[in-house]
Amino acid sequence: LGAAVSAVAALLGHAGGLERFAAAPGLVARLALALDAGDERVCTSALELLAVLAVTSEAGHGAVVAAMAYVRRATRERVPYEGVVGALRAPTSGAFKRDVLLFVNTLVNAAPDVERRVAVRGDLERAGLAAALSELGAAGLRRALADDATDADDDDAAD
Repeated sequence: LGAAVSAVAALLGHAGGLERFAAAPGLVARLALALDAGDERVCTSALELLAVLAVTSEAGHGAVVAAMAYVRRATRERVPYEGVVGALRAPTSGAFKRDVLLFVNTLVNAAPDVERRVAVRGDLERAGLAAALSELGAAGLRRALADDATDADDDDAAD
């Protein structure tokens, strides 16, 4: 699954790749299924690619929302985004929780009109986002940011 996500990243890096990918809803849905992989690195890569696709165009945003509906059916989620919101409650790293929140914010903020923004926010609320954020709390968000700073320090040391 990690190799498939890497292949998608390579495709999106080519001229016109985003538009072609957004026009292939089945491929976007398969990428979204990587969110259920259980591997933080694979999930993070999928979240990042989906966020880029969502923010790039109206068609891209629509493809991501449709892909998340497919994930709901394929994983038998009770409500849309249940798995994404569940990742905030799971015993995952602070950096991964930050990446989940970045995806959620991007998906809401990239909505091409107010109606779709309200629809995505409503789905996230029904999935328990407010409760998950409350459980995560300020201490959890500080840890996520501290993990991010540690990751950046590690990246600097590797250079």
